[in-house]
Order: sequence, then C-alpha cells, then structure tokens
Amino acid sequence: MSVARPRYLWRTYAPRGEAFHFARAVKSAASPTPVHGHRGFAEICWVEAGTGWHWLNGARQPLRPGDVLCIRPDDVHGLEAAPDGTLTIVNVAFPVATLAHLRSRYFPRETRWFWSKARRPAPRRLDPAALARLGQAARELAPAPREAAPLERCLLNLCFELAQGDEGGRMPAALPDWLAAACERIRQPEHFRAGVSRFFALAGRSPEHVARTMRRHLRTTPSDYLNRVRLEHAALQLQITHAPVTQIAFECGYENLSHFFHRFRRRFRLSPGAYRRARRQDIV
Repeated sequence: MSVARPRYLWRTYAPRGEAFHFARAVKSAASPTPVHGHRGFAEICWVEAGTGWHWLNGARQPLRPGDVLCIRPDDVHGLEAAPDGTLTIVNVAFPVATLAHLRSRYFPRETRWFWSKARRPAPRRLDPAALARLGQAARELAPAPREAAPLERCLLNLCFELAQGDEGGRMPAALPDWLAAACERIRQPEHFRAGVSRFFALAGRSPEHVARTMRRHLRTTPSDYLNRVRLEHAALQLQITHAPVTQIAFECGYENLSHFFHRFRRRFRLSPGAYRRARRQDIV
C-alpha cells in the first residue's frame, strides 16, 4: 500500500501573488524536511554546506556541497541531514507558470534539469567557484522584491551555471573537492601560464597522486587538462580581442609557436587565424 504524502500548496508560500519564495535553511538530523509533494510550483535548491540525503520519488540520494536539485512539480521529495552534522540549503520556489514561460522562451528543446524524464535525476554538482557565484546570487535575490524580473534573472544564471558545467566538461560527482578546486583555479591566467607545476601546487598533492586521481575520475592527465585550459583561453582571446596570435600564444604559456599552432589546430580543426575569421565579425 502506498503511503499518502502531504502536498505543499503554492498559495501557502505566495498568499499575495508573489512571484517566488526564497529560503535558506539549516537542517539537522532532528529537523528534516518531510517527504512531500507539490501542487502548483517547482523548486531549485542547492547545498551550501554539510552532507545529507535527498529523498526523491522513493529513493535516497547522497548530498554534498555544490549539489543542485531541480525539483519538478510532480516530484515527491524530502531533505535530511547526516546524523553527525547539519545541511545548509538554499531554496527558490516559483509557480508552474514561470516554468512554462522559461521553457517556451529559452529552453524549448531542453531535456535536462526541470524537463528531465528520468524518474530520479541525479543531483548536479557544481565546482567551488560556481557555488560561490550561487551564493552571491542568493544574497542578491533574498532582499529583492518578490517579482518576476529578479526571479528570472536568478533562474537564468542558475541554468547558465548548469549548462556551463555540462558543455565545459562536467565534473564527476565523486571528484575529490581538492581536485575540483584545483581544476577551477588553474583556469586563471596567472596560474595556467605557470605550467603544470602550478597545478600540482594548487592541488596540494604529489604529482603522482594528482595524475592517478585525474586518470581515475577525468580520464585525462594534468598536462592534457592544462593544455585544454590554455587553448580554450586562447580561443576566447582570438574571438574577443585584436591581439596578435603570437602574443596570445605567449600569454597562454606557449613558448614554442609551432607547438601552439599544432595543438590549436588539433583541438579546433582550424588554424588560429582561420578560427578568428570564422568567429569574429565586428559591427562597430
């Protein structure tokens, strides 16, 4: 026999027609969010700190900092902190009409996030830098008028963060935090110019340990990851600046120009000059 679950009503959280509901809660094992359904609204929430579990449609998923949950209107879910700690959650709820608007306006063919057909979509984990940006978004949304504009700004930024992770090489959920942080920090020019030794320093682990962990979780090597970061930065500079190709190569840490040209062509299937011509068209 199925267990009847309470259903939370949107009008409870928006009695005066508010466009969204915002909350930041600290959960303990003694104060879980009961398993419940929704009527008339969806939610997006993320874990700021702590560990615990997300009960979703009859199964339990582990939660860690950086996990993002897109709760669909028909989901039945609840939150629970680990027995020996707390779970800090930021939650934004909004009516189904907003979800329909986002779908028709921005995401007509999207099959992830709120539009996944999976019974229990896994939490989407963001790296520490993206989590910090979400924290800033929360600080801006919390005092904002409960109107559509600040809500849609926040939701679009959240979806952008999710999409960036997917398109830019999503980090596996099991990736150690120290490695995720090093992978994010090495994207800063002052770090990737210094070479692979800086990557090991940012990781705070031995080169051998970093290499083994990257092979296991990312199926790449520290050198290959660094080169990918450098080439992505070079491609961006080619697209948005008029800097000479040689200057861009040197600023990305390549002292051998032929080596840069070879790697760039292998990565993007175009020479740097052809890439710039294909991607850049000034209108001013």
